[in-house]
Amino acid sequence: MSADRVIAIDGPAGSGKSTVARTVADKLHMAHLDTGAMYRGVAFAAIEAKIDLDDGDALDALAARVEMFFDGDRIFVDGTDATEAIRGQAVSTAVSPVATNAGVRAELVRRQRAWAAEHDGGVIEGRDIGTAVFPDAPVKVFLTATPDERARRRAGETDGVDVEVLAAQIAERDLRDSTRAVNPMRPADDGVEIDTTEMTLAEVVDAVLAIVPWSVRGERGEPASASRPTELDVVEDVAVGTGVEPPAPRQRAMQGRAVQPVTEAPTLSVGARAGYGLISATTRGLAKGLYRNEIVGTERLPRTGPYILAPSHRSGMDFLFAAMVTRRRVRWMAKESLWKYPSLGSFVDVMGGFRVNRGTADRHALRVAEAILADGQPLVVFPEGTRRSGEAVEDLFDGAAWLSSRQRVPVVPVGIAGTEEAMSTGTKVPRPGKTVIWIGEPLWPDVPHGGRIPRSNVAAFTERILPELQDVFDRANAHRSLGGR
Repeated sequence: MSADRVIAIDGPAGSGKSTVARTVADKLHMAHLDTGAMYRGVAFAAIEAKIDLDDGDALDALAARVEMFFDGDRIFVDGTDATEAIRGQAVSTAVSPVATNAGVRAELVRRQRAWAAEHDGGVIEGRDIGTAVFPDAPVKVFLTATPDERARRRAGETDGVDVEVLAAQIAERDLRDSTRAVNPMRPADDGVEIDTTEMTLAEVVDAVLAIVPWSVRGERGEPASASRPTELDVVEDVAVGTGVEPPAPRQRAMQGRAVQPVTEAPTLSVGARAGYGLISATTRGLAKGLYRNEIVGTERLPRTGPYILAPSHRSGMDFLFAAMVTRRRVRWMAKESLWKYPSLGSFVDVMGGFRVNRGTADRHALRVAEAILADGQPLVVFPEGTRRSGEAVEDLFDGAAWLSSRQRVPVVPVGIAGTEEAMSTGTKVPRPGKTVIWIGEPLWPDVPHGGRIPRSNVAAFTERILPELQDVFDRANAHRSLGGR
């Protein structure tokens, strides 16, 4: 059994698993297997052979000898193209007794595992893939939706079917599948459950890709998506975590609860923590002496719990100044190239930085950032993504808004004035001057009922952060001007 690269997508009829599975497979350049079509293929063969569906031995023998193969989205059963036929009413009625037959299931599970071994994994959809067929799969997703919504979806696929009748049939099928003696349909304990009722296809696909460890690159090394960066593609400043990632815990989106991260916050050695304290104290002293640094608004910082510091970004010094706003130890994202120089990389490690693979859809890094917040630590995210110049704050990325929404933590805008003059891009030696750090009011995300985070909500939150960041940056610059240089 080859489960190392299996993405298991389970769910009842009408939950969207087939469309989602095909789309995810396409984005990741992976093979796709519809196991439901296999059971329907056996049901089709049983009808063609006029086999009594209550004859378990006959069904067992049929499953062992029937030939099925896929050509793209088409399925051939004993040489006959049965793609349309298996979706007809006759097969839909016959598939349940076929699928509950223990011998049929054992034979098809064997074939499914052989298929995965042949294709080095794949995106495999069904009703018990994550619990019975591939219990060790690294990615397990259970899609669901309300019965009415599922009935409406299925009615749209079949002409002349009454929605109420279809809803009753779906409910009956759910009951049989969830109570059958052999491998009943249920979410895996270590999987992720997603309610697709009010989600778009793109949102569901993004949610699945977010928990796939290898989703940054496809099978052949191409980017998984060439679209404009979204909340899952988060800007340039999303870090790649190190270490071995444990299996994703089961997640249920609930109002008022943060989504649990799928990895652990990176730990720091005792030496690193001690070094951070020493460097922080030294930096504060130097900032006070060389830059007459002022910090305004520390009373607005949350006293406990996690939050996201979202500073303006005009200099390579900004991460040090951002860390000065609180006595608590902060974590922050750093471009991976900093680790090319061992001494600099060690310094960044001590100061709580973690690596960023800039310009890529670094979803693993998102999970590291989420884990840090879930662990109760403050996190620095530069919403502008990279160093800018001038006094205008423009074109923020969605990273801060997305992390805030996922973990239900506030974003604190921070304006840092004077660091561009002290050490602009290309400057190797900092120049003395005047610096001001202005801390704004915490901004809380608007998380809708049901726990789902629509793309539009993330974008709207980013738009709300932008003027607040501009305001604190303006205030910092104004205060600096009044204080002289």
